[in-house]
Amino acid sequence: MKFLNVIVISALIFCVNASYGQGVAVNTTGTRADTSAILDVSSTTQGLLPPRMSKSQRDAIILPATGLVIYQTDSTPGLYVNNGVPSIPVWAISYTAPAFGAFFNYGMTIFGPNVYDTIRNLSTIRMSNLSVDSASGTVITTAAGVYHITFTATVHTDVSAPAATTFNANIIRNGYATDFYAVATCANGNYATISGDFVMPCSAGDYFNLQFESDGATGYVQPLGSGQGVYWNIIQIQ
Repeated sequence: MKFLNVIVISALIFCVNASYGQGVAVNTTGTRADTSAILDVSSTTQGLLPPRMSKSQRDAIILPATGLVIYQTDSTPGLYVNNGVPSIPVWAISYTAPAFGAFFNYGMTIFGPNVYDTIRNLSTIRMSNLSVDSASGTVITTAAGVYHITFTATVHTDVSAPAATTFNANIIRNGYATDFYAVATCANGNYATISGDFVMPCSAGDYFNLQFESDGATGYVQPLGSGQGVYWNIIQIQ
């Protein structure tokens, strides 16, 4: 019996060591953990359920680790991750449905330099907690917070343009240019994509427009079409 106990203990020690080296796999198939993962969970019928708590309970966590994940059940429910440090946590929702999304439906000609034009005649596809004037292309935030703003646009020049035309796209907030802009260069007679991806804190009542400028030659911002046009999106993430 003593010999058998030694065998059992040895086997358990071996299993623990193997788990540390390989990572832990949780599944019903017996598949080993991926070599890059300390924990590898797989299922086709069940999901992974993180701790669920209210915002006040989340904020009461003492020194939450960077990367800590919880599911918040109130005050904009969602999956949150601490992007800050334990002493100064910054909780950000990992995803929320787009608060605003719009397509630009009409072509626009821009003459530069230093002459901006604003996209108008937006077709709103989804809106929540924002006010949108589709005709003027103005989006107004109705709640203070941190917003994720993205846009993608197709621009082009005609064959008579210089060898290359530079386009600027700028986020305008409360009537003023911001430090959030994107630049693209387009060869004459061709198309180019200009895109931006920004995060900025906003107050309730802030209003936004998306403006374009070319560096001297006549440029065109495409209307919505196959793989072309303008799409921009605003999401409140905090």
